[in-house]
Amino acid sequence: MSCRLASLSRLLGAVVAAFSFAAHAAPPHPMDPLDADEILAAANILLQGRAAQPGAIFQSIELREPAKAEVLAFRGGNAPNRSATVFFRQNKRSYKTTVNLTQGTFTRPVLIPASGGQLGLTIQEVSDFSFIFQDPAFLKALALRGIRSPQQLQKVFVTPLTPGSFGLPEETRRIVKAQMYYTDGAVINLYARPIEGLQAIIDLDERRIVKLIDTGVVPIPAANHNFDEASIGARYGLRPELKPIRISQPAGANFRFDGNFIEWQKWRFHTRFERRSGPVISLVTYDRRQAIAVEAAGLPVEAPGRG
Repeated sequence: MSCRLASLSRLLGAVVAAFSFAAHAAPPHPMDPLDADEILAAANILLQGRAAQPGAIFQSIELREPAKAEVLAFRGGNAPNRSATVFFRQNKRSYKTTVNLTQGTFTRPVLIPASGGQLGLTIQEVSDFSFIFQDPAFLKALALRGIRSPQQLQKVFVTPLTPGSFGLPEETRRIVKAQMYYTDGAVINLYARPIEGLQAIIDLDERRIVKLIDTGVVPIPAANHNFDEASIGARYGLRPELKPIRISQPAGANFRFDGNFIEWQKWRFHTRFERRSGPVISLVTYDRRQAIAVEAAGLPVEAPGRG
């Protein structure tokens, strides 16, 4: 059985890309991921119910799995009840709620306290650090390292790192610990020239530096170490081109999609892909028998009805 499980693991990796384009002809299965319309509907239900305010940031909207009995009883034909677990932020606070997409209702949003951790960073939070360049102490620290002009400041790349949990006073805020890199001359490698000895603890809600750590000037590396083809070719030369490889299956693939189910030889399982969990495998059978040893293949297996 272990060889078969290993083969299943390899198969899953091979079909991930193809799975994204699989057609969903039938009504959704209770374990299917939310589609785009359902995600938008969950947000609109909260906005229309005034649980979320205009401008709220929906950090994640994912399937809330139904009860195990409901999943096992599903036979297709009728659309199943669908619910979503929603995490969102507004007024510098984080909330969690469950939205019943079938009924258009939601549970009262629960405030997530700072002691309960922080929601994941949003796209804006990891890409817009223009405000820290208004901080005089930060500008002075960069000037000590020879970065002064507007053109040079535009080449400073800020990378936010989540801070961990060390019991520090600033951890009650929504903070990141930022490391800076100088990207002048960078083509593809943004990390070759770190601005060492300098770190900024940034409050993302207040959009300001709450603490600047400067342990002394370290010279910024001069080389960019770009690893694009042109740079590598000029510096080291490129290896000879490989001979062509052609892989074909003239009789078709050995696996088959049935909605979000994958069938391969005697295996059949349901899969979906989530932002945090990655591939989620459920309802696994082998030769129409429930397979209980799939975890041995190193796959994340989830019994229906989680949470």
